[in-house]
Amino acid sequence: MGNDLKLSQLTPTPNPSLIRAGELNTIHSLKIKRKAAFTLAEGAAHAAHSQNIRRAAFTLAEVLITLGIIGVVAALTIPSLIAKYQEQQLKAQFKKTYSTMAQALQFVVLDNGGDVACYRGNDDVTGGGVGTTECIALYKKLAEKMKYVKYCPSHSYDNGCIPEYKSYHSGACYGYSENDMNNFSFTYVLADGSLLISYGAGREAIFAVDINGKKGPNERGKDLFSFSILRSESGGYYFDKDIMYCLSNNDDEKIEFSDMYK
Repeated sequence: MGNDLKLSQLTPTPNPSLIRAGELNTIHSLKIKRKAAFTLAEGAAHAAHSQNIRRAAFTLAEVLITLGIIGVVAALTIPSLIAKYQEQQLKAQFKKTYSTMAQALQFVVLDNGGDVACYRGNDDVTGGGVGTTECIALYKKLAEKMKYVKYCPSHSYDNGCIPEYKSYHSGACYGYSENDMNNFSFTYVLADGSLLISYGAGREAIFAVDINGKKGPNERGKDLFSFSILRSESGGYYFDKDIMYCLSNNDDEKIEFSDMYK
């Protein structure tokens, strides 16, 4: 028993506070290791993700090649789209102008008791002779019905009523030559911007219509058309369906109303 007492006195008793501190230190060390291990895993995952992003991204050369292809395609397609859009715009303007003009003609016919004495005809039924006074009076009445804002009795180009056109008629239809249109034709500038231009001095049942005035393209068959007045067997007046009469670019060209409604 004495030996036991000495042995117990020599063997130190563990301090509970030291034991708890040691455990905490051990736990803290494990947490640090775990945190370090998790951080490394996160880093590896982030590195792999960044590498995937780099692989998915385009290089500068690839971007430039793509932009170049887009530019070529745009250069090939945009002009045709613009031309198509402009063509549709001109057709819409033509329909509007023609509708107004056709209504004005019918009103003038009614105002004149059904006879305007200005028309073209190729047979005995419709007749072929027309007087200059009647046609000139008809154009004035048409312009009044369509509400004109300016009138050039002659020298229409110098007085600013008509633009310079890309081409004129140089054949038998002298009234549409550059000299006649610029110097001898009279012009009504209508409220909607369109132009009514007489054929020469206005001695024929033929006149030109510019559907958009000076806006362009100022080219026959696109915004400049020729109208001739016909008379039916029943005595009604109407416009010839050939709207390029004496204003065609060549002898074979022919544009009709139906072409503008396609």
